[in-house]
Amino acid sequence: SLLTALADLPPQPVAATAMARLVRGGKPGAIVVGSHVRKSTEQLERLLQEPGLEAIEVNVDACAGDARSRQLPAILQRAAAAHAKGLDVVIYTSRSERRFADQAARLAFGEAVSAFLMAVVWGLPEDLGFLISKGGITSNDVLSSALALRMARVMGQILPGCSVVVCPADHPRTPNLPVVIFPGNVGDVEGLALVRRRLRGATIE
Repeated sequence: SLLTALADLPPQPVAATAMARLVRGGKPGAIVVGSHVRKSTEQLERLLQEPGLEAIEVNVDACAGDARSRQLPAILQRAAAAHAKGLDVVIYTSRSERRFADQAARLAFGEAVSAFLMAVVWGLPEDLGFLISKGGITSNDVLSSALALRMARVMGQILPGCSVVVCPADHPRTPNLPVVIFPGNVGDVEGLALVRRRLRGATIE
């Protein structure tokens, strides 16, 4: 807000409460939750109480090797079936804590989980209405790896600290897809559910 005031910026192109107009064809979307901080978990638990959702848990211990080759198609099949029914898909990593022998093992595990999530995002239905990415690192990977964006238009914030970007019209897979960048420690417990309701055009907040 300080930078906005100093720069004398005009109002954002689309108001936070009007972001539903960016959703492609009014179609259902996907919410990908990679962040493991406590606030993210609380927001996820609150989101899963909402109607019209298909919750799909990613087993983080099955993100590499033979287990990966079994888990990935199963998740994508469930996501596609839910999307066809008009449900928003919530894809989230299992919440249990892991311990590692050293930092190298921790990093390798994190890279395998991230690569798996990006493969899931890439394999989601091409006609998604919207995408919400929960977690700072997750969002960076979604934009740079899964969607392979080199540029995107920033439409403003749907919540304080949560920017909405839109894929270019000439994107080979998801043209004009609105993507919410939702960092892990941003918002209150209602934040994730509120963002989803705004994108769905819900009037009750």
